[in-house]
Amino acid sequence: SDSERILQLIKKRGRETKTVELKQTFYYDIETKTSNKVVQTSTMKVICSFLNTIGGILLIGVADNGEITGMNQEVNKLNKSSFDRFKTTFGQILGSRIGKEFENLIDYEFITMSAKNHVFEITCSPIPKGGNGCFLDGKDFYVRRNPYTEILKDKDLADYYVNRF
Repeated sequence: SDSERILQLIKKRGRETKTVELKQTFYYDIETKTSNKVVQTSTMKVICSFLNTIGGILLIGVADNGEITGMNQEVNKLNKSSFDRFKTTFGQILGSRIGKEFENLIDYEFITMSAKNHVFEITCSPIPKGGNGCFLDGKDFYVRRNPYTEILKDKDLADYYVNRF
């Protein structure tokens, strides 16, 4: 089942790797219980980095220690308890911040872990050779390193871009 696959992915990988990232929320600030663009940007950086390197899976609703915290609190508070509304909002943010041209490389869906617990799985395929790199908000270029996301600038960006694309 999908829930077993998610559990195995978390267990097998141990924690975050070059191709797996865990986030507790998408744009919900747990401390203030409000929407937070800084939290959202953290997720967008990871998606860009996966597209620009070898792809990967981002699981939202999973703490860094592997504990499944779920997305229900965020969906209930910020999306009027509608998973469809959350996915629509996510898609709109993705299109505006990353670019609609990358949408066919990104799949996302809620995975039911238990009756009241869902994880949002985002699967990113790498941009094919000959394609254009993905820049967050049209300006920042991120790559995935083991197991973190790094911004590239200047000569590092130029060298990476020539070799990758």
